[in-house]
Amino acid sequence: MIKKDDLDYIFEEYKGHTIASHRNNVAEKDINNLIIVYRTEDFPEYGFIVGLDDSKLSGRRKSFPHNMEDAKSYIDWVVDVRQQKEAGKTEREKPTVFIEGTEFIVDGLKDELREKSNPRNVMHIKEMQYVGNGNGYTFHYDVSTKNFPTNERRRELAFTDSTDLQLVQIPELTSIDPIGVAQKYNLSLEEVKGKIDFGLTIEKGSLLDLRWNKGVLPTLDIEGHTFYVDIQMDMLRPKDDFRSKGIVFSEIEKFYDHDTQRYFIPYHPKAHEFRDIDYESITQIPKDLMVVSFPNEAILDPVGWNKKHGFDLIDEMKEPGLRMNFKAVPETWEHIYVPERIKENLDKLQKESKKEKPDRTVDKSRKRGRKM
Repeated sequence: MIKKDDLDYIFEEYKGHTIASHRNNVAEKDINNLIIVYRTEDFPEYGFIVGLDDSKLSGRRKSFPHNMEDAKSYIDWVVDVRQQKEAGKTEREKPTVFIEGTEFIVDGLKDELREKSNPRNVMHIKEMQYVGNGNGYTFHYDVSTKNFPTNERRRELAFTDSTDLQLVQIPELTSIDPIGVAQKYNLSLEEVKGKIDFGLTIEKGSLLDLRWNKGVLPTLDIEGHTFYVDIQMDMLRPKDDFRSKGIVFSEIEKFYDHDTQRYFIPYHPKAHEFRDIDYESITQIPKDLMVVSFPNEAILDPVGWNKKHGFDLIDEMKEPGLRMNFKAVPETWEHIYVPERIKENLDKLQKESKKEKPDRTVDKSRKRGRKM
């Protein structure tokens, strides 16, 4: 039996299954490749050996050349058969939603709403506004036509008291029609449950997949030390340094430059922390601090930022612009006006010193000594 931590095998998760591939396998189809497929919940007890015909219908067991593609093809077939059983041999009864009194069939496979009593009347999901954060879709609905309003119809109703134009919201397709969504993306029902529609559109293995589906946080390198960009905790959290307070975004707001969309902060490289400066009393450059700059939260982690604040998920999180690693830039003290304030404070101290200095000039007209 293979153990979960068996170093002789490479494990890969695929559509609710675990594939165990021996490290000596080759990429090409080979009769000596050893690949075992398990349902993830059955691993490592019950598995299927790819390329082995153990049916004995044609005599002794036989082995055939095979590789990872065959293993995944087998899983595709198993998932498809399981979905057909779940959906039934005949056309399954699709779920419905009521919109302003009219019943619509929800088809997660085709991404559409179809009026039940008039199948020709269809509204496509792609024409709706995706809300995100598990809140489904919104769209304007014309009660008279039982469909999206045309631009001409919008203009017609704009300056009237008519209630024909309604703003409608429907849930995520994964919650209304999980079977149809599973068929569309060739997934098992278990893989669809608990997901939102947006998450299923993400390419597997992409940066967005790492951030959105796997929950991997972006990182920021500051002078050789790694910080996790943790939007939920409102901070840059230092890696492997629990003594450090890190860098809390709400504490560095006054050091934000709107023109460059960057923070310019005093930073303690040994303590891995932000250190504030008393601009009213500073008279010299701090020897243990330096100035660094880095982008704002929305640039460092658009996924976390949009999820936290409920912004549009699709428009702001395109794969080409997404990054998972950043590096802070060393800056001069002039960026945060410290030399200027030091000069002002020294001038102020000098003036105050002159003002408070006593007059030591001797009045020679006064006689000294006691009068006898």
